[in-house]
Amino acid sequence: MSWADTTGAAAFDDVLLPLEFEDLARSKPRPGSSVGYRAAWLLRKAALFDRLASTDPTRADTATAAARRAREAGRRLQAQLIDALTPELVTCDERPASLTSCPGQRGDMSKPREEPARPRLGRSTRSLIRSNEDPVGRGPRLADPQVSRHREP
Repeated sequence: MSWADTTGAAAFDDVLLPLEFEDLARSKPRPGSSVGYRAAWLLRKAALFDRLASTDPTRADTATAAARRAREAGRRLQAQLIDALTPELVTCDERPASLTSCPGQRGDMSKPREEPARPRLGRSTRSLIRSNEDPVGRGPRLADPQVSRHREP
């Protein structure tokens, strides 16, 4: 196979796909990764094995079996994730419509939101703000008066 052959449209299927297949077949998801990440990883692996099975007849049986196992494992993990989240989702659904999210979550509407205290401006900051204002009160000064948005009549 020449270099020109590997740069064509079929290069992925002929060269890169078998390499990625071998790499992915040996790889494992990151330790400590979430159930959702592992499920997505397994389903990606299944899709890659399906593609390899359709492009490489010598590995079709092995790739099809690996794709089936990866897809089943990915779907089992997805089911576990849904089962784990179901109690939280049911709890949210039972709440009044005016409360849009579960307690403790970001955007919780069940209790009033506390506004953070605004930082106090120091004397130098206030004077900097004042010095940047236009004396007529039309907003901030611009460096070049010809570029000014406020045109004098």
